[in-house]
Amino acid sequence: MQRPRFGIVTAVVSTLVVFGVMAKYLQGQIPTVNANRLGNSPNRFLAQAASQSIDWQPFDERVFSKALNRGVPILLVTGSAESRFGRDADKGLLNSPDVMTLLRHSFVCARVDVDDTPRWASAFLPMSRVRSSYLVNFGIYVLSGKGRLVATYLPGTPLANVDAKSLVAFLARAELDAARDGPEVDTQSEELNALTQGQGPGLPDFGAHLASLIQFDNPKGGFPFQGRQDLLPFAWRYMLLEGRFDAFQTSIDPVLLSPAVNLLDGGFFRDARSPDWSQVDFDESAQLDAEMMWTLALGAAATGDPFYRKLAERAFDRLAGDFGDTEWVAASQVGDEKDQDRSARYSFSPRALRDVLPDSARRDWAQQHLRLRVSENPLMVPSLVSKDVLLRDSKTLNECLDQFRAARTQPRTFGATGLLEVNGLVASRLIACARLWNDTTRLQKALDLALRFDTYRASDDVSRTPVAGERKPGSLADYLAYSDSCLETFLATGRLDRLREGAKVLRRAIFLFGTSNPGVFVLDSAPGRVPLDANPPEILDRYRESTCSYMIRLSLAYGTLMGKGGADLKRVAYDTGSRFSGIANEFGPFDSGYFCASARLSRAEGAFCVGPRADQLARDLYLRVPTRLVAIVGGEVRPDLAKKAPGIYFARGEDVVGPLTVEAAARIMPLAFPFDAPTPR
Repeated sequence: MQRPRFGIVTAVVSTLVVFGVMAKYLQGQIPTVNANRLGNSPNRFLAQAASQSIDWQPFDERVFSKALNRGVPILLVTGSAESRFGRDADKGLLNSPDVMTLLRHSFVCARVDVDDTPRWASAFLPMSRVRSSYLVNFGIYVLSGKGRLVATYLPGTPLANVDAKSLVAFLARAELDAARDGPEVDTQSEELNALTQGQGPGLPDFGAHLASLIQFDNPKGGFPFQGRQDLLPFAWRYMLLEGRFDAFQTSIDPVLLSPAVNLLDGGFFRDARSPDWSQVDFDESAQLDAEMMWTLALGAAATGDPFYRKLAERAFDRLAGDFGDTEWVAASQVGDEKDQDRSARYSFSPRALRDVLPDSARRDWAQQHLRLRVSENPLMVPSLVSKDVLLRDSKTLNECLDQFRAARTQPRTFGATGLLEVNGLVASRLIACARLWNDTTRLQKALDLALRFDTYRASDDVSRTPVAGERKPGSLADYLAYSDSCLETFLATGRLDRLREGAKVLRRAIFLFGTSNPGVFVLDSAPGRVPLDANPPEILDRYRESTCSYMIRLSLAYGTLMGKGGADLKRVAYDTGSRFSGIANEFGPFDSGYFCASARLSRAEGAFCVGPRADQLARDLYLRVPTRLVAIVGGEVRPDLAKKAPGIYFARGEDVVGPLTVEAAARIMPLAFPFDAPTPR
């Protein structure tokens, strides 16, 4: 073959060099299509949308001005980094060229991280969202420029049916509706009115709620809904409070023998895309782990099954140890899904299993006892084949898990760090568990966390984060979490200063977040204009109990402890409980926290210990009845009982019985209190 002439080669090379220089020079002049203002955001949820050619805006009043000036609607995306569906949507749905083109031309687009501003997690459709796919920590909404909710994406749609084509069709319809300032039926306003204006009969129908939980007759346990499963610790806890230990075990045991349990690190994966838990997502919530830990600790106390305590202890050590990469507990651990929906850390393919466990006998044991066969465990996540693996073969189990952990050394990714809402709740549950187990070492770890929370305080107000110069006003959940940690610290140590500080912050929360309707509390005390009618009370449990049930429980506890000095707080508890009692049974297992709190309203009672052995009496009784309020008399705590003879006094309202022994007090106020059972006398 004849070679090209030297002159031709030289000309071609020179031309390419010129083009290269020109491209280099012009590169800075050409706008980058796949870039937006989120590229340098320190917020993980915002930054994960940085590659989209969408002009994402912060969600503030300027968004509404822009929308009105352009005559276009607003697309609002809410979520957090620990939402698997949110990550998938940002990679697929919102990265579709057709979707991005439509959004650029016809919408003003904004994003909100619900870890940063929690009110947006449940701001829209606060009642009907329970019947939709918005239970995932992600939402897509269309608003008019005036702030009216026009449309929501995904209501009732199985996630598997979601694609870019359906989103484009939705956006086109929503654009037309927005031109008319919304649909004819304003569901958002109707639901807000039902939540804020309604008044229930007093106490809810406890029997109906229990029946709604037991009717989930699923051999794989839990509460399957629209083809998926979510861990619902309050639903299981309510079964325990009702004394239905059989239903509790039937429902929770299959879940604990599934990939939903994080055997490697301790804790729990919060949801699954299948009713049998085989397709778990790998996100973890610190608050959910804490609530599951406490539910299992109560389950062990109620049933005597040590399996529950073992799992609870593993969750405790995770939360008190390495749930985060700073001195504070992180809100979440972000899932690390990869090919075939498997986890980079928690899944072990057949090849990886051979590498990690080269000994064939050990590998055979793991395949048999940890379900590591693809045919029965497609994600290849270690899960227990029976309770005996943890209870009777723990040495081999721990050796296998140590080998698994040693093979997976890549750093884990955590969500927002230092949120008071998260740290306060986690500390409260850690303290309660350590008290129940009479474990002084674990109790000290929990108290070390709780006693650092004054970093968040400024007078009777609290901030959302402890970082100086970056403090953001606390939400209702932050105030309640602080009060909760003070309450548990007092109950564990008898420190009256903690009780006083907790009561001050609780009363401040009632003032800041209360409304003209008794018993109605909003999440944000200064919502501004973004948008109208989107600051409802919270009745549905997310990864913690709702702020509605939180308010009932704490106001009742502080009010009961303080006797006549806490009458105002008890009134708040009753107002909040009765406000929602008429609608509470509309939400199935998703508002069980409200029923757990309201069950205490039906029996506003406590045990108060007097005398030189009061501390020991309180400790011994609490070990018997950890669901009940047990405290030492002194200071503001029931001063009317201070001069009584030594012993335990059972108090319900103005009625007092005592002195009692530990055994007698436990008979009067047992661990479980079925709603239709009379109180023993």
